[in-house]
Amino acid sequence: MTHPSWSMVGTLHAALPVQRGLGNATSTSAHRLHLFSLDLSERSFERAGGLGITVPTLPIEVTASINPERRTDTIAREFSEDLAPVIENVRSRVGVNCALDVTVRGRILRHKGLGSTTQIRALTALSAWTALTGSAPNFADLMSIDMLDAGSCVGLTLIAAPGMAIDFGFFTAPRRVDDGWVPHLRQPHLYRKPQGLALHLLDPPPWHVVVALPTDLGLSGNAEAEFYGKNLPVSELAAEETSYWTLLDLLPACVTADLDRARLALDKISSLSVKADEIAIQGTDTHTTMNVMERLLGFAGLSSVGPAVYSLTDRPMSGEKRAELLSELPPGTEVLEFALRDIPQSRRNEEVLIP
Repeated sequence: MTHPSWSMVGTLHAALPVQRGLGNATSTSAHRLHLFSLDLSERSFERAGGLGITVPTLPIEVTASINPERRTDTIAREFSEDLAPVIENVRSRVGVNCALDVTVRGRILRHKGLGSTTQIRALTALSAWTALTGSAPNFADLMSIDMLDAGSCVGLTLIAAPGMAIDFGFFTAPRRVDDGWVPHLRQPHLYRKPQGLALHLLDPPPWHVVVALPTDLGLSGNAEAEFYGKNLPVSELAAEETSYWTLLDLLPACVTADLDRARLALDKISSLSVKADEIAIQGTDTHTTMNVMERLLGFAGLSSVGPAVYSLTDRPMSGEKRAELLSELPPGTEVLEFALRDIPQSRRNEEVLIP
């Protein structure tokens, strides 16, 4: 095992996890934790970016197969609303008009702050593109597909570089129009392009991640858009402080395996907008879960807009500690645990910029 290190990775042309056959393709990834966003200020036109961690205990697999006997796609009803437009956009992008049978495998946890919708959309696009063309798209191709280009890059980055990664978000080249600068929430296609850059943690420290899933449901759809419409952009000061704690404390803490320093940085970032606003709107069970994990495990953070709560620990939970945690969490709360070192990492590709 080598010493933990951050590697600057270019993901735009990274090899993506897809296996192809004759007229079919299967892509794999997993749910993810989204710990925080780097910069959602007006100055950067909400560059986004942020820190994510793959959740290997919740894998997702999507298979797409050409069906020459049908004119319409076959998609399970529960996924049709999310995936049908993605498939249509892929067909338009590659210029191949064939019906597809699409199968999603895995336990899909909706509205839990684990990025399931983004991941199944991206994997569907990856499998559909490969099945229709016979060759796999790259990260830049995926981001050119409508419904993927306006979201966070964190989930897509973790498909290309699973593990722990800090994505650098979007390259912002705003265009001026008659009524001033164009905010991306109205017209993202005018200027928002993924940078395709990330810091990927290689040989991570021997930390464990505990994830608690309260029965509360997170915001989605119009409610989520309304929440962020009210709370974005954040102040320039909040974005600067987030970057400060990330660069000067969180990054070195992961290399030196200084768990207390990493927790302090995450606590400081969680006290800033927009993460503090995401925490404030959580339901009673989620707040209780955060308090219990803070007390018993020494730290609690919120993934995305919740309700998934995570903690970083220096060792696996003992049977006694797990039993104590479950006894104090709200009824129905599920607990997952994994080690950072247990997350399968794809082979390093030629797009590693700084080893």
